[in-house]
Parts: sequence; C-alpha cells; structure tokens
Amino acid sequence: MSKINSETLKYFADVIERETGIIYVEENYFQLEDRVLQLCRNASIEDPSELALTLHDPSQARLRRTFIDIATNNETSFFRDPGIFQVIKNTVLPLLVERGGAKLSFWSAAGSTGQEVYSLIMAIEESGLVPLSSMSVHMTDISERVLERAQQGIYTQLEVSRGLSPERLSRFFDPSPFVSGEYRIKEHIRRLVSFSRLNFLESFADMGQFDLVLCRNVLIYLALQTMLCVA
Repeated sequence: MSKINSETLKYFADVIERETGIIYVEENYFQLEDRVLQLCRNASIEDPSELALTLHDPSQARLRRTFIDIATNNETSFFRDPGIFQVIKNTVLPLLVERGGAKLSFWSAAGSTGQEVYSLIMAIEESGLVPLSSMSVHMTDISERVLERAQQGIYTQLEVSRGLSPERLSRFFDPSPFVSGEYRIKEHIRRLVSFSRLNFLESFADMGQFDLVLCRNVLIYLALQTMLCVA
C-alpha cells in the first residue's frame, strides 16, 4: 500500500479534530499515516483515499468510530510523571482529608488502558490517609478498545516493568492464571473503578463533581478552545 499524500492526511487530521478535539500537528502525521494504513489493511480498503470517502457515508458509522478509536494516542505507563503522584500523596490527599469530605471522588479522564487510574489508587492506599471504602473512582476514555483492557486490568511483563517497582508489583498484582508473564491488578483495586466512554466534545455535566481530576495527559493533545471547555 502506497504512502498517503499530505492533503489526504490533513483531511484525516481535520476529521479527528472535529470529532474529538485532538490535534495532529504536521510533525506527527507519520503516526497518523501508520494508523490509517493499518485500518485500511484491517478493513480490506486498498486506497486510503477510498477510506476518506467512506467516512462520509452515514451507513459506515461503525468504521468511522473505529477510525476515531485507532487515531487516539494511548501512550501510558504506571506512575507516569511520578512527581505528580508524589504531590497527590504528600499535598493533595492531606488537604482533602483536612477538608473533611465524607466520601472522596476521583476521575481519570482519558485513562487509556488503566495504568493512570490504578496508579492513583495504589498511591492512595500507600498513603494510608483515605480508606478505599470511602472513595469512588471513575475512568473515561473515547476508545472502547482501551476501556475494555482497563476493565480487565491485565498487563504484560513489559507494561508492568514501566513504572512499577518489584514491591508494588508484588503488593498490588497477582500473576495471571491464564498467560505466563502477565499480571492482573488485585480485585479490591479493580472493583473500585467504574468505566465509561466519553468524548470531551460531548456534554459530561451529568457526571457530577470530583475532588480530583487527572487530565494532563489528554489536555496536551487538545486545542486551546477545547481545553477551556474541559476546564
């Protein structure tokens, strides 16, 4: 399959921005091209220009949704930006406890395959400041594919090696009974989290209020106008 010309790539980038608010700058078109070509192969579409035309077809809503799904950036790891989790443990949680909330609510926005939300719960449990029974945790993402993985809470050896110490791996995970070298987050952590699909361009007013929202790793991909709406 041939390379995609810049005009067609810009069309795909514009579709993504309209549908999700996520911006693909020209320097990152190579990532978009790889993902579009993969989708074309999976959908047996020979020419990416044909995919561009197909996305206009109202009867192809499923393919359009798949296109949006594969176009999202799902880069993540456990305790990504560890300084943030130190601030949560040492500053944010003590303030929330001092404020005296009976039940604390947390939201991992665009949580990808779940490493962020599970890192948050691990950090909270390590702090000893907030009983897990007195908190609620919600995770959203636009991709149903990564939401399903997050709900399963199963990670490969490579994934757990990114950000997890051996002590945390032993404390918070069980070896998978199905696949050697895979690990599953412990049940008492996994059952704390509720999951739902969310596009930031759609209303999320009915989600209620949260004591802490983790959203840095999605805001960096959004246009300023979208960021102001999210904020």
